[in-house]
Formats: sequence, structure tokens, C-alpha cells
Amino acid sequence: MNMAMRRLGVITVLAGLISGAGCAGHPWQVVREAPPPSPLKGAGPVSVSFDYSKIIIGDKNETDWVNAKTAADPGYPKKWSDLKGSFETHFVNGFGQSWPKGAQPGPAGGPGVHVVVTPTSMSIGHYMVFAATATAVHTNVGYEVDGKIAEEIETAGAVGASVIEPSVFEHMPHVAATIGRNAGKFLASRN
Repeated sequence: MNMAMRRLGVITVLAGLISGAGCAGHPWQVVREAPPPSPLKGAGPVSVSFDYSKIIIGDKNETDWVNAKTAADPGYPKKWSDLKGSFETHFVNGFGQSWPKGAQPGPAGGPGVHVVVTPTSMSIGHYMVFAATATAVHTNVGYEVDGKIAEEIETAGAVGASVIEPSVFEHMPHVAATIGRNAGKFLASRN
């Protein structure tokens, strides 16, 4: 699949989530829902981990993307690591804004609810005088109870590039916080 088609797919998914949000009042789509009462009911603070094994950037998986970028810029692995770090930090912060009991990075397996964030596609936005692309991230968010995914949603965030915020590094805090808030709101809706 070429990059233009991938971007069109991301935009289509985002438009669907936004239009669905207007109808249902939620900026997510439920992928897996447990029968009532939700096993998420009564959740306290949550731990959050990230899984990039399914991410597609443009038309490449993570390894191929980083290798291609590194060929042109030997410092790119650090930039990619910093970008993922920004996504993770701002996701957790955004989640905590919607889930007042709190969220922090941590491994699965502990008591309570654990959130697994799996980005599935990313469009790297940037601004140029005659063209601009948005930064968009589509994500699956799974809510684990006792080591098993009990419920799961899809949600996304996007920010357009502008002369004021031309870089993906400026977009990512907004995109990740939006996705985190959506994930926190879902958990709140199950309580």
C-alpha cells in the first residue's frame, strides 16, 4: 500500500471516529466489550505499557521505517526514541486528566487494571510552504484485568502542521494527550 493510500486510510478512520463521536458522544470505537458488570468497575490507579509491534508508519513497520530514516540521518534512532517517549509521557498525562485515580507507566501483571497501548498507524506531519501534512496516530487500547484483555477500544488523535507548529515533535504532545484522555474517559464510562 503506498503512502498516499495509507494517509487516506488514517484520515478516513479519524473522520469515522470524529463523526461517530458526534453521534454516540464518544471519541472511540469499542472493539471488545465485557458483559455487564464490566470487570473494569471499581478500578483504581492504572499502570500503562506500550506495544509498537503493530505500528505502520507510512507504508513501513517500525524497524523498516527507522532503518530507512537512519540511512539518511544516522541520528534518527535517537529522534525516533524521543518521539516515542513524548507519545508515552503525554498519553499517560492525558489519561490521568480523564481518570482522576491516576495512571503511571508500568508493566502488566500487577494487581488492578493495566492498560496496553498499541499504536497501529502513524502519519508523520510536517509543514512546508506549499504543503502540510498532519500528524495522526491510530491506536488500540486494551484494558487488562488479571493479565487478560477484558475490554478494548480504538481511538485516534491528529494535529495539522502549521507554520507555528511545523514538526511532528510539536504535534505529538497534543496527539498523545488526546488519545490518553479518550482512553481515560472510556475507563471512567465503565465505572
